[in-house]
Amino acid sequence: METNRVEDVKIQKGKNEEIIVRPELSLVILCYQTGNKIHRFLDSIIITLDSILSNWEIILVGNYWPNTVDNTPSVIQEIASKHPKIHAVTKLKQGWMGWDARSGLELCQGNVIG
Repeated sequence: METNRVEDVKIQKGKNEEIIVRPELSLVILCYQTGNKIHRFLDSIIITLDSILSNWEIILVGNYWPNTVDNTPSVIQEIASKHPKIHAVTKLKQGWMGWDARSGLELCQGNVIG
């Protein structure tokens, strides 16, 4: 099981003031059994988000059933390791789509969640 926990970004301002900056938008994307197909879709989403917001995050959810051949968890973990605004959730499934969505929503730090 892999969960990359999203942390607050802390910015030092002035002498002893500390401001916590959260993403403006958290976007949860369910990636069940998408494998490498997620790359093209994600590239499009990143271009769109960068054009309208400076501070966003994406939570990729690649939960999986035991004993299945699905490379999605490793694909999204690799993506998340290379992009600081993208985080991965890859858990052994305990439910269907609603459960997957909730597992992504738990990590959202944004002011707006989509």
